[in-house]
Amino acid sequence: MLRKIFMLFFMIFMFPSAICLASLIIDDYSPENFSFNVNLGVMDNEGTADQLNASYSITADLGSGFTGQYIYNDLETKITIDGNKRIKSKQINLLKNERNGISFLLGSSQNELVGYSSHTSIIAGIQGRVSIAPNTHAYAAMTTGNSVEGYAVGIGYNLTPNTELRLDYSNMRYKDLATEDITVKVPYGGIVYWF
Repeated sequence: MLRKIFMLFFMIFMFPSAICLASLIIDDYSPENFSFNVNLGVMDNEGTADQLNASYSITADLGSGFTGQYIYNDLETKITIDGNKRIKSKQINLLKNERNGISFLLGSSQNELVGYSSHTSIIAGIQGRVSIAPNTHAYAAMTTGNSVEGYAVGIGYNLTPNTELRLDYSNMRYKDLATEDITVKVPYGGIVYWF
């Protein structure tokens, strides 16, 4: 088990350029399963009122070890660019579920600095999870693409066989939306429900 934990954190530090909200973290899906995940995060906006950041994802088993996923993120940035500070991101991903809690992904991310600019990016990444206690696991995800990259780390607790609570931290960098890169760092709390 220590070897698995070491490998998970090794991936995070060896690949610092990556993205994903914890909503990107998937689990081992059996045929005909799908999940719905909602995350809410609050970011301190440099002494002003805290800003609410929200995301959700829908994930479904496609069979033969593949999973499809749609993710929507609505983020408030710390900086304002020409009066705009909201980023909306939509992702469609195809994941290949491997053994030992590791999955690889390939997808597309459409990112928009609302009212200012938008960019579509091809993304690739890796994610993993490891059990750390009964009903509890740690997870990490990272991706990179031509206009977005980042990582997420977190912990999940299974309340029931179909419901999980998650706490995580996400660090994302959006490129090509403004003259400078925009970084959004957010702690999140979320709930996942499997159908």
